[in-house]
Amino acid sequence: MNNHTQPSDLYAGMQDWYAQFRPGIPKQVSDWILHWVGERNPGDRLLDLGTGTGQVLLALGSHFGHITAVDPSHSMLMRAKQQCASLATDREIVWLEEPAETAVSRAWQDVTLVTACRSFHWMDKAFILDALSRTTPAHAGVVLFSDSSLWNSVEPWAIETRQLVQSFLGKDRRARHGFFAKYEKPFEATLADSAFSKVEKVTIEVTRQWSPETVLGYLYSTTFAAPDLFGDQRTDFEHSLAQLLEGFSASKPLTEHNAFTIFAARR
Repeated sequence: MNNHTQPSDLYAGMQDWYAQFRPGIPKQVSDWILHWVGERNPGDRLLDLGTGTGQVLLALGSHFGHITAVDPSHSMLMRAKQQCASLATDREIVWLEEPAETAVSRAWQDVTLVTACRSFHWMDKAFILDALSRTTPAHAGVVLFSDSSLWNSVEPWAIETRQLVQSFLGKDRRARHGFFAKYEKPFEATLADSAFSKVEKVTIEVTRQWSPETVLGYLYSTTFAAPDLFGDQRTDFEHSLAQLLEGFSASKPLTEHNAFTIFAARR
Protein backbone atom coordinates (compact mmCIF):
# COMPACT_ATOMS: atom_id res chain seq x y z
CA MET A 1 0.00 0.00 0.00
CA ASN A 2 1.20 3.55 -0.59
CA ASN A 3 1.07 6.54 1.72
CA HIS A 4 -2.25 7.70 0.26
CA THR A 5 -4.19 4.80 1.77
CA GLN A 6 -7.04 6.22 3.80
CA PRO A 7 -7.05 5.54 7.54
CA SER A 8 -10.37 4.12 8.68
CA ASP A 9 -11.02 6.97 11.12
CA LEU A 10 -10.03 9.82 8.82
CA TYR A 11 -13.60 11.16 8.58
CA ALA A 12 -14.89 10.03 11.98
CA GLY A 13 -17.18 12.73 13.36
CA MET A 14 -17.32 14.58 10.03
CA GLN A 15 -20.05 12.56 8.29
CA ASP A 16 -22.84 15.05 8.96
CA TRP A 17 -20.81 17.99 7.63
CA TYR A 18 -19.94 15.89 4.59
CA ALA A 19 -23.51 14.79 3.89
CA GLN A 20 -24.93 18.29 4.23
CA PHE A 21 -22.29 20.51 2.67
CA ARG A 22 -20.31 18.56 0.07
CA PRO A 23 -21.64 19.46 -3.40
CA GLY A 24 -23.44 16.56 -5.03
CA ILE A 25 -22.77 14.98 -8.41
CA PRO A 26 -24.38 17.06 -11.17
CA LYS A 27 -26.92 15.37 -13.44
CA GLN A 28 -24.81 16.09 -16.52
CA VAL A 29 -21.98 14.08 -14.94
CA SER A 30 -24.16 11.09 -14.06
CA ASP A 31 -25.85 11.25 -17.47
CA TRP A 32 -22.47 11.10 -19.24
CA ILE A 33 -21.35 8.11 -17.16
CA LEU A 34 -24.58 6.20 -17.76
CA HIS A 35 -24.38 6.85 -21.48
CA TRP A 36 -20.79 5.58 -21.50
CA VAL A 37 -21.75 2.42 -19.60
CA GLY A 38 -24.47 1.69 -22.14
CA GLU A 39 -27.23 -0.89 -21.90
CA ARG A 40 -27.58 -2.55 -18.52
CA ASN A 41 -29.27 -5.73 -17.32
CA PRO A 42 -31.38 -5.97 -14.11
CA GLY A 43 -28.73 -8.15 -12.47
CA ASP A 44 -25.84 -5.76 -13.09
CA ARG A 45 -23.93 -4.49 -10.06
CA LEU A 46 -22.40 -1.10 -9.30
CA LEU A 47 -19.27 -1.32 -7.14
CA ASP A 48 -18.50 2.04 -5.52
CA LEU A 49 -15.13 2.50 -3.83
CA GLY A 50 -14.79 5.21 -1.18
CA THR A 51 -18.54 5.64 -0.88
CA GLY A 52 -18.45 8.30 1.82
CA THR A 53 -22.02 9.42 2.48
CA GLY A 54 -23.35 7.79 -0.69
CA GLN A 55 -23.23 10.53 -3.32
CA VAL A 56 -22.40 8.14 -6.17
CA LEU A 57 -25.20 5.81 -5.08
CA LEU A 58 -27.69 8.69 -5.10
CA ALA A 59 -26.54 9.79 -8.56
CA LEU A 60 -26.22 6.40 -10.28
CA GLY A 61 -27.67 3.72 -8.04
CA SER A 62 -31.25 3.75 -9.33
CA HIS A 63 -29.95 2.44 -12.67
CA PHE A 64 -28.53 -0.76 -11.15
CA GLY A 65 -30.28 -3.74 -9.61
CA HIS A 66 -27.45 -4.43 -7.16
CA ILE A 67 -24.99 -2.10 -5.44
CA THR A 68 -21.94 -2.67 -3.27
CA ALA A 69 -20.71 0.35 -1.34
CA VAL A 70 -17.20 0.22 0.13
CA ASP A 71 -15.71 2.55 2.70
CA PRO A 72 -13.31 1.99 5.63
CA SER A 73 -15.12 4.58 7.78
CA HIS A 74 -17.93 3.21 9.94
CA SER A 75 -19.40 6.66 10.51
CA MET A 76 -19.49 7.43 6.79
CA LEU A 77 -21.20 4.15 5.92
CA MET A 78 -23.82 4.64 8.63
CA ARG A 79 -24.59 8.08 7.21
CA ALA A 80 -24.69 6.65 3.68
CA LYS A 81 -27.26 4.06 4.78
CA GLN A 82 -29.48 6.88 6.04
CA GLN A 83 -29.02 8.90 2.85
CA CYS A 84 -29.81 5.90 0.64
CA ALA A 85 -32.70 4.41 2.62
CA SER A 86 -35.25 4.96 -0.15
CA LEU A 87 -32.85 3.63 -2.78
CA ALA A 88 -32.53 0.40 -0.81
CA THR A 89 -36.27 -0.32 -0.87
CA ASP A 90 -36.24 -1.87 -4.35
CA ARG A 91 -32.65 -3.05 -4.86
CA GLU A 92 -29.95 -4.89 -2.96
CA ILE A 93 -27.29 -2.69 -1.36
CA VAL A 94 -24.33 -4.41 0.28
CA TRP A 95 -22.28 -2.26 2.66
CA LEU A 96 -18.62 -3.24 3.12
CA GLU A 97 -16.76 -1.51 5.93
CA GLU A 98 -13.23 -2.13 4.72
CA PRO A 99 -10.49 -0.58 2.59
CA ALA A 100 -10.99 -0.61 -1.15
CA GLU A 101 -7.81 -2.66 -1.48
CA THR A 102 -9.47 -5.49 0.44
CA ALA A 103 -12.81 -5.24 -1.35
CA VAL A 104 -11.42 -5.38 -4.89
CA SER A 105 -9.67 -8.66 -4.11
CA ARG A 106 -13.04 -10.42 -3.87
CA ALA A 107 -14.70 -12.00 -6.90
CA TRP A 108 -17.11 -9.62 -8.70
CA GLN A 109 -18.61 -11.62 -11.57
CA ASP A 110 -21.73 -9.44 -11.76
CA VAL A 111 -20.07 -6.01 -11.69
CA THR A 112 -20.70 -3.80 -14.72
CA LEU A 113 -19.29 -0.56 -13.34
CA VAL A 114 -16.68 0.30 -10.72
CA THR A 115 -16.64 3.92 -9.54
CA ALA A 116 -14.43 6.07 -7.35
CA CYS A 117 -15.48 9.69 -6.89
CA ARG A 118 -13.22 12.08 -4.97
CA SER A 119 -11.59 9.05 -3.37
CA PHE A 120 -9.13 7.33 -5.71
CA HIS A 121 -6.20 9.49 -4.58
CA TRP A 122 -6.44 7.91 -1.11
CA MET A 123 -6.00 4.40 -2.50
CA ASP A 124 -3.19 2.22 -3.76
CA LYS A 125 -4.13 2.97 -7.34
CA ALA A 126 -2.01 0.42 -9.23
CA PHE A 127 -3.00 -2.35 -6.80
CA ILE A 128 -6.69 -1.51 -7.17
CA LEU A 129 -6.62 -1.59 -10.97
CA ASP A 130 -4.56 -4.78 -11.09
CA ALA A 131 -6.96 -6.54 -8.72
CA LEU A 132 -10.02 -5.36 -10.66
CA SER A 133 -8.52 -6.71 -13.88
CA ARG A 134 -8.62 -10.16 -12.28
CA THR A 135 -11.79 -9.99 -10.17
CA THR A 136 -14.30 -8.32 -12.53
CA PRO A 137 -15.75 -9.58 -15.84
CA ALA A 138 -14.15 -8.53 -19.12
CA HIS A 139 -16.96 -6.08 -19.95
CA ALA A 140 -16.71 -4.16 -16.64
CA GLY A 141 -15.67 -0.53 -16.81
CA VAL A 142 -13.92 1.71 -14.31
CA VAL A 143 -14.87 5.38 -13.88
CA LEU A 144 -12.73 7.72 -11.79
CA PHE A 145 -14.10 11.21 -11.39
CA SER A 146 -13.67 14.28 -9.25
CA ASP A 147 -14.02 18.01 -9.13
CA SER A 148 -11.46 20.35 -7.59
CA SER A 149 -11.31 21.20 -3.90
CA LEU A 150 -11.91 24.75 -2.71
CA TRP A 151 -8.29 24.57 -1.52
CA ASN A 152 -7.22 24.74 -5.18
CA SER A 153 -9.84 27.23 -6.37
CA VAL A 154 -8.64 30.39 -8.14
CA GLU A 155 -11.69 32.44 -7.09
CA PRO A 156 -10.43 35.44 -5.06
CA TRP A 157 -12.72 34.65 -2.12
CA ALA A 158 -11.58 31.01 -2.09
CA ILE A 159 -7.90 31.97 -2.23
CA GLU A 160 -8.33 34.23 0.79
CA THR A 161 -10.30 31.49 2.55
CA ARG A 162 -7.41 29.06 2.02
CA GLN A 163 -4.96 31.67 3.29
CA LEU A 164 -7.10 32.15 6.39
CA VAL A 165 -7.08 28.39 7.05
CA GLN A 166 -3.30 28.43 6.62
CA SER A 167 -2.96 31.28 9.10
CA PHE A 168 -4.56 29.03 11.72
CA LEU A 169 -3.19 25.61 10.73
CA GLY A 170 0.07 26.31 8.90
CA LYS A 171 1.04 26.63 5.25
CA ASP A 172 1.13 22.92 4.42
CA ARG A 173 -2.18 21.28 3.61
CA ARG A 174 -3.37 19.16 6.49
CA ALA A 175 -4.89 15.67 6.17
CA ARG A 176 -6.59 15.37 9.57
CA HIS A 177 -3.91 13.22 11.23
CA GLY A 178 -0.96 14.36 9.14
CA PHE A 179 -0.28 16.24 5.93
CA PHE A 180 -1.60 15.75 2.41
CA ALA A 181 0.85 13.92 0.17
CA LYS A 182 0.26 14.93 -3.44
CA TYR A 183 0.09 11.93 -5.73
CA GLU A 184 2.91 12.02 -8.22
CA LYS A 185 1.44 10.03 -11.11
CA PRO A 186 -1.65 11.34 -12.95
CA PHE A 187 -4.70 9.07 -13.05
CA GLU A 188 -4.44 8.99 -16.84
CA ALA A 189 -0.93 7.54 -16.70
CA THR A 190 -1.89 5.04 -14.00
CA LEU A 191 -4.78 3.81 -16.14
CA ALA A 192 -2.58 3.65 -19.25
CA ASP A 193 -0.19 1.36 -17.38
CA SER A 194 -3.02 -0.91 -16.24
CA ALA A 195 -5.27 -3.42 -17.95
CA PHE A 196 -7.87 -0.61 -18.17
CA SER A 197 -5.90 1.29 -20.79
CA LYS A 198 -8.74 2.26 -23.15
CA VAL A 199 -9.55 5.60 -21.56
CA GLU A 200 -12.02 8.33 -22.38
CA LYS A 201 -11.43 11.63 -20.61
CA VAL A 202 -14.05 14.33 -20.42
CA THR A 203 -14.35 17.58 -18.48
CA ILE A 204 -17.75 18.91 -17.48
CA GLU A 205 -17.85 22.46 -16.17
CA VAL A 206 -20.01 23.40 -13.20
CA THR A 207 -20.82 26.71 -11.54
CA ARG A 208 -21.82 26.89 -7.87
CA GLN A 209 -23.10 29.56 -5.54
CA TRP A 210 -21.89 29.54 -1.95
CA SER A 211 -22.78 31.41 1.23
CA PRO A 212 -20.54 32.04 4.26
CA GLU A 213 -22.47 29.28 6.08
CA THR A 214 -22.06 26.68 3.34
CA VAL A 215 -18.35 27.48 2.92
CA LEU A 216 -17.82 26.86 6.63
CA GLY A 217 -19.78 23.60 6.43
CA TYR A 218 -17.74 22.49 3.42
CA LEU A 219 -14.46 23.28 5.16
CA TYR A 220 -15.51 21.25 8.20
CA SER A 221 -16.23 18.31 5.88
CA THR A 222 -12.62 18.25 4.65
CA THR A 223 -9.51 16.69 6.10
CA PHE A 224 -7.57 19.94 5.66
CA ALA A 225 -9.94 22.03 7.80
CA ALA A 226 -11.77 19.53 10.02
CA PRO A 227 -13.25 21.17 13.13
CA ASP A 228 -10.97 19.35 15.58
CA LEU A 229 -7.84 20.73 13.87
CA PHE A 230 -8.62 24.20 15.18
CA GLY A 231 -8.78 23.18 18.84
CA ASP A 232 -9.57 26.11 21.10
CA GLN A 233 -9.16 28.50 18.14
CA ARG A 234 -12.28 27.20 16.43
CA THR A 235 -14.51 30.11 17.51
CA ASP A 236 -11.87 32.62 16.41
CA PHE A 237 -11.60 30.91 13.03
CA GLU A 238 -15.37 30.92 12.50
CA HIS A 239 -15.57 34.61 13.37
CA SER A 240 -12.66 35.49 11.04
CA LEU A 241 -14.13 33.44 8.19
CA ALA A 242 -17.55 35.05 8.57
CA GLN A 243 -16.01 38.51 8.42
CA LEU A 244 -13.91 37.63 5.39
CA LEU A 245 -16.73 36.08 3.36
CA GLU A 246 -19.34 38.65 4.31
CA GLY A 247 -17.02 41.25 2.81
CA PHE A 248 -16.94 39.35 -0.47
CA SER A 249 -20.64 38.46 -0.53
CA ALA A 250 -21.97 41.91 0.38
CA SER A 251 -22.10 43.03 -3.26
CA LYS A 252 -22.34 39.74 -5.19
CA PRO A 253 -22.74 35.99 -4.58
CA LEU A 254 -19.79 33.77 -3.74
CA THR A 255 -19.47 32.11 -7.16
CA GLU A 256 -17.22 29.17 -7.89
CA HIS A 257 -16.32 27.95 -11.37
CA ASN A 258 -15.30 24.31 -11.14
CA ALA A 259 -15.24 21.21 -13.34
CA PHE A 260 -15.60 17.46 -13.01
CA THR A 261 -12.89 15.48 -14.73
CA ILE A 262 -14.02 11.96 -15.67
CA PHE A 263 -11.73 9.09 -16.63
CA ALA A 264 -13.79 6.23 -18.05
CA ALA A 265 -11.70 3.13 -18.72
CA ARG A 266 -12.13 -0.35 -20.17
CA ARG A 267 -9.77 -3.20 -20.94
